[in-house]
Amino acid sequence: MHKNQEGFTLIELLVAIAVIGLLASVLLQNVSAIRARANDSAAVAYLRHCVTSIESSRQVVNQQLPNVTSCEDGNLGESRLPRPQSVKNSAIVIQILQDSYMVTVTSITGKVFKHDGRTILASAS
Repeated sequence: MHKNQEGFTLIELLVAIAVIGLLASVLLQNVSAIRARANDSAAVAYLRHCVTSIESSRQVVNQQLPNVTSCEDGNLGESRLPRPQSVKNSAIVIQILQDSYMVTVTSITGKVFKHDGRTILASAS
């Protein structure tokens, strides 16, 4: 006489748990990579806003570069922007004699983004 078995065996349950664990680990790796890219994108957006603020201040004040050291500086007027959480730090180096500037933004992922007045350069820290 055969018993009717209803339900799962221990092996079937262990295999199902292993498959779910494998899928969860793959998903978590993708989520952390997406989060890192989002943080870097926010840092680049902040960098672009800093450059736009400098250029708009420059046009308002007789084509001279403003005397600022960060994007949060009050000398940028209303165009200043509070630093987002995805940005570890930022710095602006203005060289008035050469009429040039360099904006550097470091993301919390460790990437450093620089704008030299023409292009954005990215490098690992």
